[in-house]
Amino acid sequence: MPIRRLDSTYDEEPIGWSECFVTSSVKRQIHETAGFGRAPPQPERVNFRISPTPGMGLGMFATCSLKMGDLILSERPLIVVPVGIRADFRKPPGFTDEQYSQAALFEWEKNLEICVKRMFPENRKAFYALTNSHTEDGSGPVIGRIRTNGFGLGDGFYDKECGVTAGGYSATCDKMSRINHSCRPNTTHSFDVASFSFQLRATRDIKPGDQLFYSYAEVSLSAAGRKQELAPYGFECTCASCSGDTAKSDRIRTNLVSLVCDNRLQYDTWARKPRHLRDNKMLQSSLDLLSSLENEGLTSTPYYPLLVCTVSEIYTQLGDTENANLYLHRQEAWKTARNEEALTWDGILGKVKNKLNLSSLSPLI
Repeated sequence: MPIRRLDSTYDEEPIGWSECFVTSSVKRQIHETAGFGRAPPQPERVNFRISPTPGMGLGMFATCSLKMGDLILSERPLIVVPVGIRADFRKPPGFTDEQYSQAALFEWEKNLEICVKRMFPENRKAFYALTNSHTEDGSGPVIGRIRTNGFGLGDGFYDKECGVTAGGYSATCDKMSRINHSCRPNTTHSFDVASFSFQLRATRDIKPGDQLFYSYAEVSLSAAGRKQELAPYGFECTCASCSGDTAKSDRIRTNLVSLVCDNRLQYDTWARKPRHLRDNKMLQSSLDLLSSLENEGLTSTPYYPLLVCTVSEIYTQLGDTENANLYLHRQEAWKTARNEEALTWDGILGKVKNKLNLSSLSPLI
């Protein structure tokens, strides 16, 4: 992507080309997307640099001050492939599961090599320059790099004939693959099918020179759980939430959903009181919880804006319009960072209710 002629040259599309290994159903979905073919949005200036960093190889660093929601980078992936291995043969008689898995990996590697060979030389060189952390599990050089560097395209991009899980896709980028891991990420990404590009945005304020991070693991897991998820990458995270005594951090992270929703239920009770009985304790407890989430680097989770919204409503109830608008703007910045066109508040709230089996949460907007 975009559509390439036999005589196309690399310089014709400075924003980038993507090699895609997709089903005919997904190809139709892509081409039928409203606005498909539009150019990816670009930041007004270069917001990052890629440089060596001790113990991490290459890393991405901010070159200027960034606010929550600011666009850092827009990039078309080098290659897009199905998440699962698509074996086109049945398990031969006498093969163990392990032998069949290795044979399927070998055949899938050959299929994906075709995609890589179709790349322009510049893209192929960039792809093979990426780190491969899967050299001991039977993965070939192509699959290994995809497993190491691939980003999921999310619930909005999958083969609807196969379902979200079996029909999911992964994309491997050049520049975005240089973002290192932290359990306290300061960026998030979203994929826009119309421009066929990832957008990397800030999830909190970032200073010039700060390294940009993304979490490779589920941030709501305990330190031990995250360590297990990170094992295939061949490194151990040394962020503040993984080092030393992690008990306090684990308590916040593993109880993130219930903490935010309990706060909302307390707000519901507080808001139903007569105005003269509403004190500042509700505000202070909400601000304390918000500070805990920010200190833990949990601003990219969907529960952070739910809490921000509650704080904004508390200020509104207390008649403090200035601070109510301040937090409302922060909520909007988060929605920009996460490309909230693809999400709804009701959808997020529904997930929270289902997870906690709650039915009494009031609407947020």
